[in-house]
Amino acid sequence: MPKLTLLVIVQFFALSLLAQVTKVQNFQIDGSSILLLNIGAEMEIEEWVGDNIVVEMTIEPKAEDGNSSFALDYAMKKGYFDLVSKVEQGFFTLERKKVNASIFSNGALQKSTAVYKILVPSGIQYQKSQVKLSML
Repeated sequence: MPKLTLLVIVQFFALSLLAQVTKVQNFQIDGSSILLLNIGAEMEIEEWVGDNIVVEMTIEPKAEDGNSSFALDYAMKKGYFDLVSKVEQGFFTLERKKVNASIFSNGALQKSTAVYKILVPSGIQYQKSQVKLSML
């Protein structure tokens, strides 16, 4: 019975090291009526009655090659998954701040899965980019 308890404790500790992280960003649309989403990751888009764009990003490390929440925490603090906005020719664009950045820990590439839930003000047209960018 003690071996089973030890196994459960080790599994719980391993799962806690690979916990997901959620972060929220808020953007003012600045009068544009068309939103371009050049994020290159999985997106869930919903309309809402607010005046701004709200982005909730959920990042989860892939459980392979010793990926850890420590590397994920570092990436979040450095803004590896953050979005930036710009307005060009009347289009409001959201894109990833750091596109092809990679993080290595103990010689292993740290990989993650990112999902962006985007709340878009009703009446704003949006278009998703078809380009798939590499994630950490």
